[in-house]
Amino acid sequence: MKFTGLIPDLFGTLPVDPCQKSSEGKEFWFGFLENRLSTNPFYPSNYLEITLVSRFSCHYTLSLGNSATPLQTGVLNPDAPVKIRIDRTSAEPFGSENVEQKGLHLVSDQPLNLYALNWGMNSCDASVIFPVDALGNEYLALCYEPHISELPGGITWNGKNSEFVVVASEDQTVVTITPSKVTDKLKPANVPFEVVLNKGELMQVQSMNHLGLVGQGDLTGSHISADKPIALYSGSWATTVPNTAQSAWDHLYEQIPPLRSWGRKFITVPLKSRNKDTYRILAGTDQTTVRISGMDPVHLNRGDFFELMRNSNEPALVESDHPVLLAQYSNSNDVDLPASLPTGETWDGDPSMLIISPVDQTRDKVTFVAYDTPEILTKIFVNVVASDEAAKLIKLDGNPVPFQSFAGTGYSYAQVKISLGNHNLESSDPTLGFLWLWRRIQLESKAGFGW
Repeated sequence: MKFTGLIPDLFGTLPVDPCQKSSEGKEFWFGFLENRLSTNPFYPSNYLEITLVSRFSCHYTLSLGNSATPLQTGVLNPDAPVKIRIDRTSAEPFGSENVEQKGLHLVSDQPLNLYALNWGMNSCDASVIFPVDALGNEYLALCYEPHISELPGGITWNGKNSEFVVVASEDQTVVTITPSKVTDKLKPANVPFEVVLNKGELMQVQSMNHLGLVGQGDLTGSHISADKPIALYSGSWATTVPNTAQSAWDHLYEQIPPLRSWGRKFITVPLKSRNKDTYRILAGTDQTTVRISGMDPVHLNRGDFFELMRNSNEPALVESDHPVLLAQYSNSNDVDLPASLPTGETWDGDPSMLIISPVDQTRDKVTFVAYDTPEILTKIFVNVVASDEAAKLIKLDGNPVPFQSFAGTGYSYAQVKISLGNHNLESSDPTLGFLWLWRRIQLESKAGFGW
């Protein structure tokens, strides 16, 4: 992001967070969430994978927990992605409220971008990973409503709890967690509890797991704070989107930005090849008013969220008087029945979760890799948002981006089909940047990244 100072918006000005300048970095602390079927012996193919890509030549080291012995060291050549598979039994957390040595640490001598994928049969999601200078001390979790699918005897098969993971980047980190719902270990809702984590340790917190239990549900709005910087990831073991859908239970996984870097102005762009998208807006402050294109104002208090669904031809301008967090969800495939899709489109995709960046967090240049995972047949699209002025200056792989203006907002957007492999998105003016989001889709699995 090349903006500095103050960015105008509907309600005045919003200071840009100096710590959220890029997804590039030289040091990362991160972790995964538990995925559907990850402990089921009939599905041994589940795996964890990270992808590294950089504009520079990098020497990198990947470590697990506080181990002094690296999992892997290597060299990353410019614009040549490296994929690393990680033993999921070593790095994927299992269950709720256990302190585990499963935090991952990546260090590089030059800036790089890091992406993480948790792949399970018919259930995967991925996240861009933030560098350590983007971590914070206060968060609210953004998850999704569980759609519990339970066999006789209480065995959960397709869907169960929402969840989040806290990863410590320093020793003796005191973390205070206030869950918004009863946890799986029966810690009560809205009552804080503390845990001390050392560097490389993490704790996963899940909601209760079984049908008919009082107080279980969506951990969205849970408050997490710490006396030292932490990373937060949230989503779901597996659920449908919306939770009333009757097909496609999928894992949800995203890194959550700290409260200090939330925003007040967003442009949402529909996911290509889908009939509808689901959105959630989470408030970080009491008495927050949110205005959404074509809708009445929404009033939220801290930890409250508003969920809506918009059609494939409906971008939106979202503005608020206090900072909010905005997520976009790909719906379960029975929400997009073939007969309801636009002419020429196919029935694509299952649930996934993407955090949408506010318009003040633009970038002037990005190198990214369209994720190549052989188990997933794909079509890949990138969404790009820019001011009308900047749209004229942006090229994708050296070619002009086919923007269309979002009338009355001062912004334009594009939905571009791309191929597997490396891509470069760049503005010729470093003061006029863009927001980007790419997504690969297929009937049963998908992965998406945004910034």
